[in-house]
Amino acid sequence: MFKHLHDYKSYEVVETTVDTLFNSPFADPECINLAAIANKHLNSSMDYERNAESDKESLNIWSSGRWTSYSRNEYWKAYKKWLTNIKNGTMEQIEYLETVKMILKKSAILNGTEQVGWLVNHTLRSNTLGGNSSLGTYTFFIDNEFKNIIDSFDNDDEEIKNALSTLTDILSSYSSVELVDSLITSNRGLITTTEEYLGRI
Repeated sequence: MFKHLHDYKSYEVVETTVDTLFNSPFADPECINLAAIANKHLNSSMDYERNAESDKESLNIWSSGRWTSYSRNEYWKAYKKWLTNIKNGTMEQIEYLETVKMILKKSAILNGTEQVGWLVNHTLRSNTLGGNSSLGTYTFFIDNEFKNIIDSFDNDDEEIKNALSTLTDILSSYSSVELVDSLITSNRGLITTTEEYLGRI
């Protein structure tokens, strides 16, 4: 923790709380890390989707005017770019869904009733790089014997916040692994179709 502080000499304990750590997805480092990975794939998929929408606008522009050799060439360039973004976005969507499957399988054995360790929230005060006093909170997952830190994270870390939000969305949106498998199959079919069209250009 100290290596993340700008001025570790100014470190001051504000509050430390200890709670029982149960086997819940939201208290499981593996599920949280998987959710962070899923979030990256989802964001990447959405980026490709936005690019594809922009490409489609270009397609409409080049196809709406007088058809010349130049406009025809630009149309097919935009068409290829559109298909490529659709393909790449779908591939990222599959990676996202594969990660969702891992989360669902892991969550299925986490019923929230078994104690697996201790959850420690440690709030501290320290100086920023500019010398101003700042509060921060770190969460630690500690084993049952209270000897080893299993994992830890900074509660202000945006990646962790996004991961927990994504984990909530996944567990509320996908009811079964079978459902996710059907979505993966559908997306693979879309990739095959897209590759066929790309091969004709």
